[in-house]
Amino acid sequence: SATTSTMRSLNWMFLVGAVVLIAHAAHGANHFQAYLNANGGEEDIPLPMDIVVETILAVVLGVISIVGLNSSFADIRLTEKFKNESWETTCAQPSFRVRSGTRAAFLHAK
Repeated sequence: SATTSTMRSLNWMFLVGAVVLIAHAAHGANHFQAYLNANGGEEDIPLPMDIVVETILAVVLGVISIVGLNSSFADIRLTEKFKNESWETTCAQPSFRVRSGTRAAFLHAK
């Protein structure tokens, strides 16, 4: 329908915007590192707050757009999956048995 295609287009635009924001934040961080290196930046100076906020905003926007684009999530219902199994078979782990006579049989075989 029209609203579904509009939402899909909007999610794609958000995803492209998130990628552009990430690229811009990386470019800004690169310029900041070059500035520190040019001025003898031996100190441990954190990234400027605008780069940090831009990166967090881009990640949040990207995650929201990807979740919006993938609308075919399956329900997780563990009760349906395990309703025919007992507790012993659900949590069963393979047992590793050590046979004490096996090594002796191989060593003394002629």
